[in-house]
Amino acid sequence: MNTTPVGMYPDNLNSPLDLGVFSSLKGVLDVVYNPARTGILLQAEERGIPYANGLYMLVAQAKRSSELFTGEKIPEETVEKITAELEASMQNIILIGMPGCGKTTVARRLAGRLGRPLCDSDVQIEEMSGMKIPEIFERFGEDGFRRRETEALSQLGKASGTVISTGGGCVTREENYAFLHQNGRIFWICRDISRLARKGR
Repeated sequence: MNTTPVGMYPDNLNSPLDLGVFSSLKGVLDVVYNPARTGILLQAEERGIPYANGLYMLVAQAKRSSELFTGEKIPEETVEKITAELEASMQNIILIGMPGCGKTTVARRLAGRLGRPLCDSDVQIEEMSGMKIPEIFERFGEDGFRRRETEALSQLGKASGTVISTGGGCVTREENYAFLHQNGRIFWICRDISRLARKGR
């Protein structure tokens, strides 16, 4: 059980320890709830170990505080209901897929329908670097672009309740997974290759 602030926003993905040193670990609890999956919880998930963050505990504390202040009893099932609602509203929706598969269009429609902010990783890269993507490729090559993409995703992944459209190549760097998964659910938009735009690719 981690009761320290290690791994809490804005220092996401830091971990107080390496779970590899425990040979018989049965479960992991991190009282941090932002991000939803801290560095230590992502380690647990990778090893197939059951885990939980501190959101349920936070809601349970709020329930008890309310009861003490108001003198009115709140049903226990309220904690689970509110926790589920908070988890759903805080979770990012991340779209991955090949270039031209429709990530941007789907993200725009989802964000509009759900009333959520929309972020596009390519836009974030251009804003952070002060250059358009073709210029980044021309000056720094694909490796230079991918480094900037990872930096952008590390920032975008810290958001909550956002729809995020990624670049088609973001899956080529393993570290990007943790940045995106820490606060979100990743959806792969799969489109037949014959229907993808190829001009300039």
